[in-house]
Amino acid sequence: NYSHCSDICMAPFIVPAVGKPIAWTKEYQWLSQKIDSIVQIGISQNAYPGCQVIVIHRDRIVHRKNYGYLDYSKTQPVQSQTIYDLASVTKVASTTNLLMMAREDGKFKPTDTLGKLEPNWQFTNKASLSMAEWMTHQAGLPAFIPFYQKWDLRNPDRPLVSDTPHPDFRLEIAKNLWGNNDLPALVFDSVLKTPLQGRGLYKYSDLGFGFGQYLLELWYRKPINLQFEEKIAAPLGLNTATFLPLKKFPLNQIAPTEDDKTFRKQVVRG
Repeated sequence: NYSHCSDICMAPFIVPAVGKPIAWTKEYQWLSQKIDSIVQIGISQNAYPGCQVIVIHRDRIVHRKNYGYLDYSKTQPVQSQTIYDLASVTKVASTTNLLMMAREDGKFKPTDTLGKLEPNWQFTNKASLSMAEWMTHQAGLPAFIPFYQKWDLRNPDRPLVSDTPHPDFRLEIAKNLWGNNDLPALVFDSVLKTPLQGRGLYKYSDLGFGFGQYLLELWYRKPINLQFEEKIAAPLGLNTATFLPLKKFPLNQIAPTEDDKTFRKQVVRG
C-alpha cells in the first residue's frame, strides 16, 4: 500500500509471480482447456478484466497462463510478472504466521487474554478476550467499522485527512490523500471501545488482527511489514511478496485492486 501499513487498514502484501518450468504433457491438456473455458466465461461476463492461473501438481507447474487485461480499459495485458493485492489473505499469510512464530518463542498462549498481554487493555471490554477467540473469529467483534462513514474526515475543526502532506498529515493513504498522524491511534481506540455481540459464535472480523499487529510490534519492536519480510518472505525466497509494493516495484507491474468511488475516490493500485 502507501506509506502507512497496518492490518486494520488491511495493508496487503503481494504474491510472487515466479515458478519452475512447466511440465507440459497431454495428461494435463484437458485441464488447461477446462481452465481456459472457465476463465473466459468470467471475462466475458465482466466478473474480472483478466487474471493469471497457475496449477501445481506433484511439485510441477502443469498450467500457467495469463488471461485478459489489468483493467476494463484493456490497455495493459496481464503478464507473468504482474503483482497482485492479496487483501484479506494478509491476515493468514502474514499476521497469523508471525503469531505462530511468536507462540513458539513463548510470547503467549492461546488462552492468554488481551488484558494479560497488554495492561493498557485491562479496563476495556476486550480485556477478557483470549487470543484463541479473536484469532478464530469468535470474539463477538463486528466484521469491520466503516470509519469513512462514521467520522467527518474533513471536519474543519479537526480534519483527519488532507489532500496535501504537511507536518500533521504524514500518513499517505492514497494518491493525493494523507491521513492525520493521530489517525491510527483513533482507529485503534475505536476498536477497543466497540461493543461485543455474539461472543463464542463464529463471525468473520477484520478488527481482531489489529491486536495481533499491536502485540507483534510490542514484542519485537519492529513494524509488522519488516517482520514479515525477514521471517517469512526472505527465508522462503518470496522476492515479490511485500507490504508497500510501490516502494519496490513500478506501478505498471501492479494490478489494480479496485475503483474506490466511496472513500479514496480513485483506482486503488499498490
